[in-house]
Amino acid sequence: MGSLKIEIITKKLIKPSKPTPKHLHKVNLSLFDQVAPKVYVDSFFYYSGDTNDNCSITAQRCERLEKSLADALVDLYQLAGRYVRDEVAIDCSDQGAEFWLARVSCKLSEFLPICYQEIEAVDELLPWGIHPPAVDLPSSPQLAIQVSSFDDGGIMVAVRISHIIADATTGSLLMRKWAAACAARPGLDNHNGSSHGFCHEIACVFPATPSFELKHPRIITRSSRGDGSSDQDKIVTRRFLIPLELVMKIKGEVAASYAAAKLPSRVVVALAIVWKSLMAMLVAKKGYLKGSALSIATSLRGKTPLVGAENNKLVFGNFYISTIVPFVGEDNNEDVKLCDLIHLLSSMIADTHAKVAIASKDELATMLINSRKGILMDGFDNKKEDRSTHDIGLDVYYCSSWFGALPVYEIDFGWGKPIWASVSSQPAPGLCLMDSADGSAVELWVSLKNIEMSIFKQQFYRFCPSPTPS
Repeated sequence: MGSLKIEIITKKLIKPSKPTPKHLHKVNLSLFDQVAPKVYVDSFFYYSGDTNDNCSITAQRCERLEKSLADALVDLYQLAGRYVRDEVAIDCSDQGAEFWLARVSCKLSEFLPICYQEIEAVDELLPWGIHPPAVDLPSSPQLAIQVSSFDDGGIMVAVRISHIIADATTGSLLMRKWAAACAARPGLDNHNGSSHGFCHEIACVFPATPSFELKHPRIITRSSRGDGSSDQDKIVTRRFLIPLELVMKIKGEVAASYAAAKLPSRVVVALAIVWKSLMAMLVAKKGYLKGSALSIATSLRGKTPLVGAENNKLVFGNFYISTIVPFVGEDNNEDVKLCDLIHLLSSMIADTHAKVAIASKDELATMLINSRKGILMDGFDNKKEDRSTHDIGLDVYYCSSWFGALPVYEIDFGWGKPIWASVSSQPAPGLCLMDSADGSAVELWVSLKNIEMSIFKQQFYRFCPSPTPS
């Protein structure tokens, strides 16, 4: 298939269907929001069309999506606001969320196989494409959505949400609330005694400090990715599958090896497989085992009594910490055992959970800042290479998981559950984990330099034999 023919039909701002009360026009952000990456986070939901679908039915569905979004924004009014950098707050004066309707001149059934192989194809179906505005500008929407219809009645919903005010769980609140409103199902109950908004305990317990600034690792933007460099240096994102049968087999082997009372999670097993493949890739590329680290986004909801003890899932905003798991390579230590990596990951994540559970407010704030600084010191800001010392610093890979936080295959707007869900291409090395559409595998989205991806594929299929993704 050649270049997609995309027709933008409408662009508009969707405001909450009921005005936000004046006393809620300013929402102060938390320290967790303040140190979150200043980027948009993208997700896609794909819905098949019925054989009897026609343009009229598709138009009705798009109209329902638009109206129900306005209803969902009554409670999630922050997403219709604008960021005020000097105050580290959101101006919630109902400026609106971007809502685009588009028509794609092909069938969704023809488009999906392309996406399976090269997810970059979906980037064109995001609001603003690969050139979004800076998310922290006072004019930038905190939420943008594009609904694209296909020739066979299929629909793709692309969601671009600001990381300044939302993590995966907050994104899940939006999708669940929106889908319930569109399908005319009862919405999520509010538990904070207010008819507007969800719990904002995080900002109350961990207020942002306007004078505080933490430099973020330099994340290449999509618009600049690859500029001034060869195609081999461009970041590409590719899809991989780990069969659940293999995950369960490895779980049993690890439990036996370490006499563990608790089996490792599927997330840990998948992370270990990818990490072992990355290590083998680095050995093949450099001739030795270069040090690397995984930076794993770890949700704090339900893990600390400081915030949301009674209603942790409805706490709005960013509420996660990065668990940084380093591995420093040695000259003759190229054969790292998978079970050892699983044990290391499980231990480090469990250690984070244990510390969070008993941490005071100040201790948890310090853990948050140190985790962000740890990425800086070990990763992007320390990339000078000295072969005599096997590189100063570590290669850092950002890891996120949709397991639990976002039940992607439950997002039903009234015409069925999605046949697939995906991320967009990513601008920095890392990986994202989610369920496969049929539930038989862990689906991985791995982002690496183009020159590294081909080597990674070879190593991955050595450790995880499986058919090439369809």
